[in-house]
Amino acid sequence: MLACCIFAFTCTWPVQAQNEVKTILEQTSAKMKEYQAIELDFDVTIENTAVDAEDTYSGKAYVKGNKYRLDIGGMLTYFDGQVIYSYMPDMQEVNIRNPSADDNEFMNPAALFNIHKFNFKQKLVSHTDNIAFIELVPTDSEKNFHKLAVWINTVENSITKVKSFGKDGINLTIILKKVKSPKVIPPDSFFKFDVTEHPGVEVIDMR
Repeated sequence: MLACCIFAFTCTWPVQAQNEVKTILEQTSAKMKEYQAIELDFDVTIENTAVDAEDTYSGKAYVKGNKYRLDIGGMLTYFDGQVIYSYMPDMQEVNIRNPSADDNEFMNPAALFNIHKFNFKQKLVSHTDNIAFIELVPTDSEKNFHKLAVWINTVENSITKVKSFGKDGINLTIILKKVKSPKVIPPDSFFKFDVTEHPGVEVIDMR
C-alpha cells in the first residue's frame, strides 16, 4: 500500500507543479495587463564569470502596449513599436535599427510579464513565503542563454527578480524595485526619439 501511495504521488506531483507554474505566470501576466501603462524602477547586475567581474546599474522603464522606453546607465533606448532608437547623450549619438527577435523577447520590459508565452520548459523549484521560484529552460538550443530564473510574489502577482544564465559566462540579474501605473499615461511620442529636440546629435541609421 505504501509503495502504491509513493508511486501515485511521484506521478501526480510533476503535473501539479506544472499546472501551478502555468497558473502563477498567467496570473502575473493578467495583473500587468490591467495597467494602461507601466512604470518600472529596477537594478540590473551584469556578472562576467570568466573574469570574475560584476557591475550594477540602476534603471527606469516605461511600457505602453508594445512600446517602451529604457534608461540604464545614462543610455536611453526608445521603441515606438517599429524602430529601436539607442541614444548616448555623452557621445551625442543615436543609433536607429529594426528590432531583432531577441530584442522583442528580452529587451522589451513587457516581455517579462509575458514570459509564459515563450517556448520554455517550466519548472517550479520552490514556493515558500508567497515567493515562487521558477526555472525556465529554452527549447530552442540557439538561444544565447542556458536558462532563466524567475521569482514571483504570488500574493501581489508581481515579478520581483529575474536572472539569465548566459552561455558566454555573462549572467544578468534584474531586481524590480517598483512596478506601478504612472500618474500620467505617456503619449506615443514619449517612446520615439525626436531628433529636433537634440540639436547636433549624430544619427546613425542601421536599418
